[in-house]
Amino acid sequence: MSAVPRPPVALLASLLLTGGAACGSDGNGTGDGDGGVIGGLVSIEIAPADQVLSTDGVTPATQAFTAAGTFNNGSTRDVTGEVAWSLDNDRLGTMSGPGFTGTLFGGQSVVRAVAGSIQGTTNLTVVFTRGESVTEGVGGDGTTNPPAPPANAGDLFNGPASTDPAKKPRIVYPSTGVLLPPNLNKLELHFEPGNGNTVFEIAFSNAIIDLKLYLRCGPPVDNGCIYQPALQVWRWLAETNRGLGPVKMTVRGTDDNGTEVASSDPITLEFSQDDLRGAIYYWSTSRRAILRWDFASTDQTQAELYFGGGTGTSTCVGCHALSRDGSKITVQERGQDSGDQYLLDVATRSQIVPFPAPAKAVFTSWNPDGTQYVGVYDDGTEDNGVDNGVYAGDGDDDQLQIINGTIGQLDSVIQVGGTDLNPVNHPDWSRTGDRIAFVSVGDDTRSLQKFHTGRVGFVQKTGNAWSSPIWMTPQTEGINRYYPSFSPDGEALVYDESTCPTGQNTSKDCNADTDPTATLMFVAAQSGATPIPGTNANTGGIRDNGNTSLANSFPKWCPFVFQRTGEQGSRLMWLTFSSTRRYGLRQPPPSPNPGDETPVGTLIWMTAIDPGQAAGGHDPTFPAFVLPFQDLTTSNHIAQWTEEAPPVVN
Repeated sequence: MSAVPRPPVALLASLLLTGGAACGSDGNGTGDGDGGVIGGLVSIEIAPADQVLSTDGVTPATQAFTAAGTFNNGSTRDVTGEVAWSLDNDRLGTMSGPGFTGTLFGGQSVVRAVAGSIQGTTNLTVVFTRGESVTEGVGGDGTTNPPAPPANAGDLFNGPASTDPAKKPRIVYPSTGVLLPPNLNKLELHFEPGNGNTVFEIAFSNAIIDLKLYLRCGPPVDNGCIYQPALQVWRWLAETNRGLGPVKMTVRGTDDNGTEVASSDPITLEFSQDDLRGAIYYWSTSRRAILRWDFASTDQTQAELYFGGGTGTSTCVGCHALSRDGSKITVQERGQDSGDQYLLDVATRSQIVPFPAPAKAVFTSWNPDGTQYVGVYDDGTEDNGVDNGVYAGDGDDDQLQIINGTIGQLDSVIQVGGTDLNPVNHPDWSRTGDRIAFVSVGDDTRSLQKFHTGRVGFVQKTGNAWSSPIWMTPQTEGINRYYPSFSPDGEALVYDESTCPTGQNTSKDCNADTDPTATLMFVAAQSGATPIPGTNANTGGIRDNGNTSLANSFPKWCPFVFQRTGEQGSRLMWLTFSSTRRYGLRQPPPSPNPGDETPVGTLIWMTAIDPGQAAGGHDPTFPAFVLPFQDLTTSNHIAQWTEEAPPVVN
């Protein structure tokens, strides 16, 4: 194993400093002893030290350790059977006494031998090495697999390197630098094959993995090849690299004789330490329905129909909001301006109050305990001093409405300066419960779905009183700012910003409804903070050819804060948004309403967020990836998150 590169010193040091708990484990396994006090013991040394083992995914790595104790009189003796043995990263394997048996993945951990307050540690690395010919998951239609590669496929790539640029494969998806959750479980790999290549090697490599996959192209998609690793291959890759840094991916191509070997430029992938949790309920505009995906599920293979489209109601449903615990949902029906809301029990899909709920609302957002939701409504008329009969007084319909989550009636109104000409819109109640973000509409378009010149602010609750608006952005002619959403820790906001064509301040291209120029912006939730563009997430892939009009809209946070790496204190958040960008070789879905703001539909994308980068004034986003479980033939957006997805009673 001398040729295997050793893990980075800094990483091993961090594992030592943090106890090496790469997955939050308390360790496992015990020695023959109980780990109790050994009289006079002052130190323990584990041998062999800093071992690098290997597995091929079939045969687990094994290692027997010994522990030598040094005593206060200067003597030493074997204490292997008297100490308690443990492994910090229990995803890597188990300890049975001093014997380590690995799982079928690679990774890193710290081995401990403990007696009372005295412990010895050493680092353990398991390198995953495998070459595998694959046919499953090869082919853009998902069903037609090509013939198997030659039996000697690995040997074909020992031929001379090609100097012809036209033979060079090119990786199209995912984008380099992407960060992925280990339990995503599905990721298509898209590449252009290069001229004359018939056999391909997809290689993943770093200090702890050397995985090579050999395949042919299946049915081409836009003159390219698509491979989706089977679950076992995904787990080799994701579990081995969980929380441990970048993995290099390279595609090489040759012919069936290995005449010349052409190599792509490499990209890097990275996997977070923690699995992704929570569930999303998203709107399919093509199906006119809400669909659901539970990240905690181990058997769900595609998004399930939750409401509308023939389930619960046959009419069009749209904007929706989930309580944090996933028990209640509000759903808009009968058009964007009607204010008619379903108030539903999620598990039974039954109406908590008869439709429509008493208080009219368009966009809504729930408080942390699910007892109330905040909504907005503009009846599209100029009241001229006349009470419209829906709310407590004239003009109340243009403010933030606090609505009872049990009976659907108005509880109170937060006066934030909304008027008939400038109503408020797009509320978002923070997970911390003490802030509500919203938009002040800059013009009277008589529709809260489509408006211009929005600005973003929030109100702060102290005791039982809400503050005056704290504005995070100005109101600027030709610029629209909308869809604010609080990060799960309440410290930052994401919102959309779009730009009107020159001299067209009321253009449909900047009306907050899937605007082509919509980009994600981040700002600390405090007065005077400077917004930061989410450049990595806003940028499309190779097949977008530099196009920046990608309609990056409807941003929504996963409600949890995760751990990015095994290092103590590392933080990670996840954000979904919709976009018209190319899904690698695949075209976007067709627009549900041709002739609207965008000529094509949207898919739901996800980006990892590093809050430490945002705190330092830097772009906190990573390149985005598509959520693979959605129907790629429909236009999908508004991925509302909840902490749990209760089973639905059909």
